[in-house]
Amino acid sequence: MAFRELTNISETILVKTCEYVLENSITDFTPMKISSVIGASEYTIYRYFKNKDNLLKEAFLFSARKMINGLFRIMAIRGLNLIMFSKNVLDFLTENALYSNFITAYSGSGNYKSSIGQQFVFDYCVVFLKGSLFGKKYSVNELSVILELYFYRLFSFNDALYFQRIPKNESTMSYFEGLVKPLYEYIYKGGDND
Repeated sequence: MAFRELTNISETILVKTCEYVLENSITDFTPMKISSVIGASEYTIYRYFKNKDNLLKEAFLFSARKMINGLFRIMAIRGLNLIMFSKNVLDFLTENALYSNFITAYSGSGNYKSSIGQQFVFDYCVVFLKGSLFGKKYSVNELSVILELYFYRLFSFNDALYFQRIPKNESTMSYFEGLVKPLYEYIYKGGDND
């Protein structure tokens, strides 16, 4: 892909960063490797991102937005039973392994300095905090805990499937249903523990 053909250079850089980490590793990543992939100079990368750490952080936030927005779209579907909810979530995660992998890789690296929950709540979930999800009021702490515990666990599970560290069989799918069940109940039953 020639640099001159790119329309959204910063987004292309972020996507190529995520692709590089998926195919290689976050520890091996350098901005120069991305510049050669898109056919641009390293200077172009630094025009959009201050340094390597800034590029990795922005790729993390970009990935987080993609994943959270997609998961919120699934959560907004009314009338799903647990099995269909689990299937929709897993299908979405599988289709977006690039971004979930980057989130888990970045979160496990030394570059990650703040809570996933904090970042998601304060930057990407404002609409849910100010208003409601299905007419129910959620506190900052409740939503933060949901996002931090469940979304990160979902991404980690998806990475284990993607890299074939666990098989995709009835047993793992049953585990996955159990993993999403608290989130499902919180969304569809209002978090009641009765």
